[in-house]
Amino acid sequence: MFLKRYRSHSVRAALRAAREELGPRAIVLSTTIVPVDGWRRFLGAREVEVTVAAERELPGRRDLPASAREVTARLAASGLDVELAEAIAA
Repeated sequence: MFLKRYRSHSVRAALRAAREELGPRAIVLSTTIVPVDGWRRFLGAREVEVTVAAERELPGRRDLPASAREVTARLAASGLDVELAEAIAA
């Protein structure tokens, strides 16, 4: 689950930004009114903060099943005894 916060002048604008970045299946977890950053904070300016969750795939993640021969070769290359590597791969 990926969480992100969006701040904007309105809930509608924050939700629009969230949907554009995370897609239509994003779930709103909370909305709060927070003080703005910078000098306008001292004037009492406020904005909306929306916390959104979405499922995201991790970049570079691969689901490649390795054969027993490949596993054995990798373990043996890392310094493990070949017989032990074959037992682990099996």
